[in-house]
Amino acid sequence: MLIGGFQKLSLIDFPETISSIVFTAGCNFRCPYCHNPDLINNYSGKLLSEPDILEILKNSKKMIDGVVITGGEPTLQSDLPEFLTALRAIRFKIKLDTNGSNPKMVSDLLKNNLVDYVAMDIKAPKNKYIFISGENFKYEHFLESMEILRSSDISYEFRTTIYPNLFEIEDYFEIAKDLLPKEKYYLQDIRYEKTLGGITKPDKVHSSEEVAGILKAALPHLSESIFSR
Repeated sequence: MLIGGFQKLSLIDFPETISSIVFTAGCNFRCPYCHNPDLINNYSGKLLSEPDILEILKNSKKMIDGVVITGGEPTLQSDLPEFLTALRAIRFKIKLDTNGSNPKMVSDLLKNNLVDYVAMDIKAPKNKYIFISGENFKYEHFLESMEILRSSDISYEFRTTIYPNLFEIEDYFEIAKDLLPKEKYYLQDIRYEKTLGGITKPDKVHSSEEVAGILKAALPHLSESIFSR
């Protein structure tokens, strides 16, 4: 598996779980606000050894309870199931971060009990996905991944990055149409210090907290589902 980065300890990335983070290299999307740009474009950095990472994690078992697999886009890694199987052998809980573009991989991981929690990005409303994903992405794959999570027994969340350079408030309402009551939906602000598109903060910005408040007020059936972070 292509591993481009590793963080030994995190207290915030896996709900109620002290975790390590494994960053896979490569992604099929080109989100301008991506804050891990070094992992995206023709990754040429030094790859980390999978056996070495597993050994570090094994030796950290007394300190951490879970591992977050993020990227990049982890589901592009054909040997992801084997890596997660090795983590299961060490008795770790596993969280997967994904853009939902590979429903088959998501389904296979769930069927084989290799994931405990999934955070799936809703990058944009359907009519603006092309600006994030490019022309080769099929929106139907994303919807299929949503339904796979809904039919599973694991915990999951959806999340959207506030992108004021492209999105209007109406776009977040369009995204919310695909949500069901009680589903966790997080809105998060861009980290402007380092992005794939080199974007700068505009003069007028809707914060995640502001957008969450607007959606809660207008969509009371989702008021218990929408959060900012």
